[in-house]
Amino acid sequence: MTEKIIVTNRTEYDQVISLGGACATAMQLTHRGRRFGAFPLDWTLMLDETPVKKLPELIRTEFRDFCKQENLVESGAPMADKAGMKCRVTDTGTGFHLWHHFTPPFVENYGKSVETIRRRIARFYKTVERADNVLFVLATRFPFGAELITDIYKALKEKFPQTGIEIVNMQFAADKCEHQELEGGQVHLVRYERQMNMVYDNQLTAPEWSFMDQVEVVGHPLPEQYRRKQLKLKWVYKIWYALGKYLERNGAGCANMRFLKWLDY
Repeated sequence: MTEKIIVTNRTEYDQVISLGGACATAMQLTHRGRRFGAFPLDWTLMLDETPVKKLPELIRTEFRDFCKQENLVESGAPMADKAGMKCRVTDTGTGFHLWHHFTPPFVENYGKSVETIRRRIARFYKTVERADNVLFVLATRFPFGAELITDIYKALKEKFPQTGIEIVNMQFAADKCEHQELEGGQVHLVRYERQMNMVYDNQLTAPEWSFMDQVEVVGHPLPEQYRRKQLKLKWVYKIWYALGKYLERNGAGCANMRFLKWLDY
């Protein structure tokens, strides 16, 4: 399935926030000029249902058990990303994989790295609480039951009863393509048969993500200076992406990714 089938209930939101699942979620928001801040689940990876099941509890407890040092293990050799070398870390307490958050050496830099995560958690709650309407996006490379995404929705509504909550949940590698409207149309669950692809799903040409283009972020919680920067990013990125692909073909690595470093404050 390649046609656009996701239609959100609104065209204007105070904020659009990634619930993670894969790096492509935050990347697509960035590419399409809809990402106006760094939040705790940006760039996080889910490989099974464990973090999906843990997320409602994390939301209700303000991420109390997220990234506790005693639960973090290095799950592979350090890798290069847009901000330099990063540790591949798994949070065994919640099931989240964090490959872009911790700088090696891991133990020595844990405090500084987790300080950034805590700052993003505080921003998450402050932003959603102040907003009238927020759209959340979760994309996973595996399908899971509809009851799990509705649990996440209910947790958000319990925590933010005055805020309009809407969720787009994209699930890949499903047995069949389907589209379900849940919780009175506030949760859009869309399943695709195809596998999630790290290259394809990071491009503007991926039509499954094009629903973001019909959404405008207009709310008062957004710093105006940051808004102006982000709105320019979509067009600047197109030029930089083309240059980055040329550099990659000539052995310069992921140069196009480094351009996004300043977003993750």
